[in-house]
This record gives sequence, C-alpha cells and structure tokens, in this order.
Amino acid sequence: MRFISPAISFFFLRRAEAEESGLPVWAPVSCVSLSLSTASSFNNRSIRSDSSVIGPPTPPNRIRSYSEVRCCPTNCATQNSLLLVQSCHQSATKMSHWADSCLSFCVGACKPLLSSCPMNYSSARARVDLVVFGEFFIDLIFYKLPRAPKLGEEVKTQYFAEFPGGGLATTALVAAGLGTSTAVVSRIGKEAQSNQSWQKLVRSGIFVGACEFSAKFLTAMTVFAAYDGDRMMITYDTINRSLRKLLARPAVRGQLHKAKHLHLACAVSPPQAWTPAIRRLRSQGLTISLDVGWNPEVLQSPRLPALLRECDFVFPNEIEARTMTGEKSVERAARKLAQWVRVPVVKLGHDGCIVVQDEKALRMKSIHVHVVDATGAGDAFNGGFLHGYLSGWSLEDSLRAANICGAIATTRPGGPSGVVTRGKLLELMKRI
Repeated sequence: MRFISPAISFFFLRRAEAEESGLPVWAPVSCVSLSLSTASSFNNRSIRSDSSVIGPPTPPNRIRSYSEVRCCPTNCATQNSLLLVQSCHQSATKMSHWADSCLSFCVGACKPLLSSCPMNYSSARARVDLVVFGEFFIDLIFYKLPRAPKLGEEVKTQYFAEFPGGGLATTALVAAGLGTSTAVVSRIGKEAQSNQSWQKLVRSGIFVGACEFSAKFLTAMTVFAAYDGDRMMITYDTINRSLRKLLARPAVRGQLHKAKHLHLACAVSPPQAWTPAIRRLRSQGLTISLDVGWNPEVLQSPRLPALLRECDFVFPNEIEARTMTGEKSVERAARKLAQWVRVPVVKLGHDGCIVVQDEKALRMKSIHVHVVDATGAGDAFNGGFLHGYLSGWSLEDSLRAANICGAIATTRPGGPSGVVTRGKLLELMKRI
C-alpha cells in the first residue's frame, strides 16, 4: 500500500488547512480512486457513486462513471487500514464504528482515476453555528387517508412517503436549508447509513461526523397516519435510550467546543441527570434551547424547572406549556415559564406563537396555508427561529421566520419536505 501514501498525505494536508481556517466548506480537492483487487474484503465493489453530486456542480466529463459502481456502506471493508466513504462528494469523516487506526481517504475498486471534485471537509470538530442534539427517526407517513382507522380495520391510501424524522432531523434540515452551518449529534443503527432518510441529511451539507452508529439496535422509526390536518403515530425508539452519554464522547465534545448554539431535540429524561452537563456547556459559552416534545413524565417532573434555568429558549406547544406549568391559560403558562427560562416561545399552530420577555407578552401571527400534514411543523418552527437568532435578527423577525417555516412545513407530507428557501422566507416575512 506504499503507492498511496503520497496521496493520503496530500489529502490530510488539505483537510488540515481547511480545518485551521475554520471554514469546513466545499472546496476543490484531488480525490483518488484506486484499484484494490487484492483486498478480497471489498468484494470487487466500489464505494464511489457519481450518480448524485452534492455541493457545487462538478464540471462535465471530469469524473467517469462505471456501470458496476455501487454505493453501499455495508459492503465496505470497515476494519481495513483505510476508512471508506460513500462518495467523493460526501464527508471523509471517521465514524465511531470504524477502527481507530483508519485513515480518511476515498477509494474504490474501479480503474485508477485522478480527478478534481468537490469534497466536504466535514469532521467531528467542524466549526458550525448550530448543533442539534437528539433523536433521529425514519418516518413512514401514510397521508390523505379517507378516514381515521379503527381497531381491526384496514384503511387504504394511495399516498405514502418516507422522510427523516424527529425534532433533530427537521430542525437541522430547516436551519441548514436557510443557510445556517449545522451539525447533528445522534445515535442511529448501522443499517440506516444507506437509507434515503439519513442520506438526506448528508446531502444537505449537515455535518454528521460526531454521530454514533450502533450495531446493536435498529434506527428509531415512527409510522404516521395523517388525516384531516392531524395525525396519529406509533414509534419504536429503543436506540434512543441513554442519549445523554453521547455528550461525553470526545468527538461530541470537540463538535460542541466549536459551536455557538446547542439545540436539544430529545426527552431529557430524567431532567436532573441532564442539568449538570447542560450547565457545564453553557458555562463554556454555548447558548442552549430545548424542545422536549410530548413526554409527560418529563413535562410534569418537579426537576424540570432546574434544567430550564440553564436554557436560553424553550419551544413547547400550547398543550406542553400547560402541562409543564399546570396553568390553564396559555399566556399564564408562558409567563410562568419566563420565571424559569430566559425566553419561552410557546407555539400555537395556525395562531402563531406567544413569547414572554422582560415580563411583556408578545403574540406573533402566522400565515394562512392549506394543511396537508402537520408532522414536523413544530420542529420546522424551531429551525426557522434558530436561523434568525444565529443570524442576529431581532426577536420579532426570528418569530416571523419561525411561524413561516412551521406553516410551510404543513403544506407537504413530512416536515422535511416542506423546507422553505431563504429567498422565499424573506419574501413571506414582509407579509406578517
């Protein structure tokens, strides 16, 4: 393998230069594809994929395609001396399930080829503004149902979609889609690395180098039945237990060290176990936001206020806010939350949101849209708000952005499919 040493040295030099500059973005780097016919564990398959280019367009005829090329991480030689990536256009980042001695380099079992193409310099310590920590789901969505199903009854529909789900995916995709440099930290099953839902995050330029890939558990999954503007759900999420332990991983600590804001999109159960870690991160200069979701044992915990005091923002919906505070009025609930967290933002669906800051309540209306599926709307709201906050916008403009992102997310099945562009967002913000 001595013949590839110069190429590997060149790659690490360029990667180091990028990381030192603090700009882990798309940049031209020589990417070498080598024949490894002597490595039987490769099964004569390349992990090079030229069918889908991520980032800036590659000049035509610069990269040759081969009919036998196949992109599937489960066929990679994960215990060999090289770390393999799925494509020259994806992150050359060491994953936790690969051997520590691996080197980061793009190789394949096709003919020797040297070409320049965009490569993502993503690493576990990429400098980003936003880190979204939490639960990743594969969402299976059945929508436009003729009626709500009853026990023992089968209801058929012609409309089905699969999307990355959970607060982590939708929040990250919306923020990244608007231009915020974003990383995610989660635990997924190894089987999902080639899944289209996970690849949607990778193709969106979201940094995933600090994630943990489990061989023990399957990726979390939720099945949705969407009907008449609302939905019912069934979830499998064993893999999401003890996510808090990820905060202690060196890769995660390195990622957070270079970030500006941490958004927690998970149950934080029990709250008292999370409080010391969040307090420590905030003392390091991070601002913190939290969306617990509908987890009654957390929302009703007497230990939750202590955790909220370590947060800058909290994003409950109306029902969650009332559950957290025991108040029947949404404004009284928001005011009580303001005693615990710097800026409570209570989401009110099509009625917009209410915020209490400096003892003043502010209501911000939303835009009117035709609702197809409400899945992920609250998480899209979070992504829009955090983009505004990290862009230095006023509270009012951040709330306008949040309401618009939340509303647009309901116009298509699955929250991530309704991501608004920055240009469209700025246009719609002028209307409210």
